[in-house]
Amino acid sequence: MRYVLAVDGRARAQLVERHLDVARRAAAMIHPRVRDHIPFDDLMAFASAGLAEAAARYDPAYGVTFPAYAWYRVNGAIIDGFGALLLGRLGPIVGRCKILNQYLSFGRINGTEDFYESKSC
Repeated sequence: MRYVLAVDGRARAQLVERHLDVARRAAAMIHPRVRDHIPFDDLMAFASAGLAEAAARYDPAYGVTFPAYAWYRVNGAIIDGFGALLLGRLGPIVGRCKILNQYLSFGRINGTEDFYESKSC
C-alpha cells in the first residue's frame, strides 16, 4: 500500500490511459466465447474497471511490470462482471434448480411436482 499512498490520482490515471490496450486485448479474447450473451462494450467496461483497480493496487517494488500485474486483475474483473450479470439474469432459474435438487434428494416438495417435473436444469 506504500505505492498507492505515494502516487497521486493523476499518475494512476496516466497509468490506466497508457495501458488501455491490456483491457482491450482481454475483452477481445473473451468476447468470441460470450458474444451471444454480452456486448463487447460491457466487457470493456468490466476490463477498464479492473485496470483502474490494478493501477490503484500496483506496487513496482515487487519487480512485476504493470501490464503483467494488470492482466490478471483485468481478466478477473471481466469474469466477475459477467458472472454477476449471469446470476442476475439466471437467479430465478438457479432458485428453481435448488428446489429441484431438494426434490430429487429428499422427495417431493408440496406443490412442486407438476411444475418441476417438466423443467430441466
